[in-house]
Amino acid sequence: MNAALTFTSDELTITIPTSSAVLEATDAAPASADLYVVATVGLQKYDWIVGSDHTAVGAGQIGGATVNLGSLQMIDNQPSVGDLVFVTFDRNLIAGDAVTSEVTVSWTGTNIFDPTAVDSLTLTWGTCVSAFFLITPKKHQLNPLKILQK
Repeated sequence: MNAALTFTSDELTITIPTSSAVLEATDAAPASADLYVVATVGLQKYDWIVGSDHTAVGAGQIGGATVNLGSLQMIDNQPSVGDLVFVTFDRNLIAGDAVTSEVTVSWTGTNIFDPTAVDSLTLTWGTCVSAFFLITPKKHQLNPLKILQK
């Protein structure tokens, strides 16, 4: 997959090109699903979002579902999940959905992230209360997209 990530103290931007990914479920897919960026290593989960004053913008489609501009969220210390940013769409994402229009989402502000606090970030899909599901490259259905910050 040719996804790109910009991750600095002032910006987190994700770009997923058209036709580069398909949503795969490792279990039964949830009734509603969003796209998430999380840290998955121990205490690093809670350390990378350090501010709250931000602006979020986004566009694109997965499986015909369009990025919901009013629901680009950044959450610091979600219980049992940690820090996360997430994108909702105008309809539920489902297993088998492909990126149909380049997805680009950004969260920007001043000193809102600490890139040195994590080794990597993972792009996932699912619900915040369920096990996360993986967004994986076509033809590599068992490998999660790992977005390295360094």
